[in-house]
Amino acid sequence: MLNNFVDVLTNRYVCFDGRANRREFWLFWLIIIIFQAAFFVLLSLIVEVTGMGAIYWIFASLLWLFLLSMLLPMLGLLVRRLHDIGKQGSWVFIAFVPIVGGIWLLVLIASKSQESVNQFG
Repeated sequence: MLNNFVDVLTNRYVCFDGRANRREFWLFWLIIIIFQAAFFVLLSLIVEVTGMGAIYWIFASLLWLFLLSMLLPMLGLLVRRLHDIGKQGSWVFIAFVPIVGGIWLLVLIASKSQESVNQFG
């Protein structure tokens, strides 16, 4: 699982070409979510023990910097996932449609991969 995360970050950091299967996509996101959850639990414990709320904001800022650094790999992975189901990367903009856009994008990325070769690989 961690190998997939490192592979996306090292070999395909800003790669928007090719395809990414469901397993690659969801394992990457699972690592991001686990990291965030563990970070906030640890941070909450530190703030509870020390009573210093300023520490919370410092570490929360560090988390935002981390997530900002993950923006391009996450976007590249999302575009490659859309390629895997036969959609163009521009379908990512459907997420900007209020309410239904995000749901529709989630349905798309959860869809089964195209078995045959498509225009993206």
